[in-house]
Amino acid sequence: IAEARTRSIRPLFLCTLNWYTGVIVIVVTVLLVMCVAIGWAIVRTQMRPRQHFADAAGRIESSKLDYRLTLSGLPTELRDLGEQFNQMLERLETAYNTLRYYADDIAHELRTPLSRIQLGAEVALRQARTVDDFRSALESNQEDCEQLSRLVTSLLFLARAETGQAALNLERIDVAERLEKIRAFFEASASSGGITLSVKCRHGLAVNADP
Repeated sequence: IAEARTRSIRPLFLCTLNWYTGVIVIVVTVLLVMCVAIGWAIVRTQMRPRQHFADAAGRIESSKLDYRLTLSGLPTELRDLGEQFNQMLERLETAYNTLRYYADDIAHELRTPLSRIQLGAEVALRQARTVDDFRSALESNQEDCEQLSRLVTSLLFLARAETGQAALNLERIDVAERLEKIRAFFEASASSGGITLSVKCRHGLAVNADP
């Protein structure tokens, strides 16, 4: 009787065991798929700020230095990095604009003496001249070349000053005398534009500065 019962129970037991085995396999498979999906979603969410930074860096060009990273929506731990990123862009924009204005200033400052040198040479070569006439033209050009040399030296000084590499040579400067030299330097270009330059400065005013 016991053996008969055992034989009758064994198929039922195997069937139940197979059923539980199938359920476990299905549950484990579903959980594994869910874990992969959830992990992928978490990684994608966590990587989104990094992609945000990458997209922002890809948009930066010399003509788009006014672009700023949007900080809203960034995690707290990345917000400081975003602020530093925006500050870096601001410094780059300031440096680029300074360089552009500096190049414009150089072109403007060099144009007047170069024009005088070219005009003097053209006038001297337009017709036959005496030796004294050529000497006078060369002396005028020499003065303009000296002004150009001083101008280039000043521009180099300003470039070094911007980077903190300039060494100041302080001396007592007469302000009225210095302003008069500046007026004389721009007198020709001002006169061609119908502008009269004049200097008004208190006599004896002086400063301790680098010329």
